[in-house]
Amino acid sequence: MKIRMKTLAAGPSGVFKAGQERDVDEKTAKALLDGGYAEYVGRSPIAAEEIAPPSTEDEETTEDEGSGESEAAVVQAPETAVMPKPRPRSKR
Repeated sequence: MKIRMKTLAAGPSGVFKAGQERDVDEKTAKALLDGGYAEYVGRSPIAAEEIAPPSTEDEETTEDEGSGESEAAVVQAPETAVMPKPRPRSKR
């Protein structure tokens, strides 16, 4: 999905500058559009090509087979802040 940024946004997926047009996934686009940080420009040409036309053959699929797509969950360890040990005081 193609969006145009209204404000600066930075995160793990990169830096999005104000006025810049970017192709992003629908989840990211929805979050930015709902927050008022971006405006909708249109579908990206790549996303339009990825959508497969409906099959003309009579194919039956069961729920056990699924759609063939799998999503891998990425679990990151939480960040922990550790205070450095204090330096020993010098004798004067």
